[in-house]
Amino acid sequence: MDLIRSELTQPYQTLELDLSPDWKPNQGKILSWKVARLGKLGDAELALKAEILLTRVLREKLCHKELELEQLQAEPATSVRGHDILRCENQRSQDAVSSLTHKMKDLELQILTPPCAEER
Repeated sequence: MDLIRSELTQPYQTLELDLSPDWKPNQGKILSWKVARLGKLGDAELALKAEILLTRVLREKLCHKELELEQLQAEPATSVRGHDILRCENQRSQDAVSSLTHKMKDLELQILTPPCAEER
């Protein structure tokens, strides 16, 4: 669990933000309310700094999730492309085997055909 701590204006006032994967948006609202309450008790500037910090952290978390999503979307696309390439290679190999089989059968017929039958 990643924690970001920001010393606010007094040493005993600390803001902790949880960046774990199971973080929920509701937690941000609760945290925001607590920070606003601290601001009412102390200084309005304190609440503003806390909100700015919360916004930065949430923006970073959003950017991280967007990058993760792009990477996850790229993996299946790469797999599908690789699958298509392998399928084409397989088809090309099957076609080559089929062609060679026909050539082999033609050669067998030429060998099995007696030379006398060609002259008649």
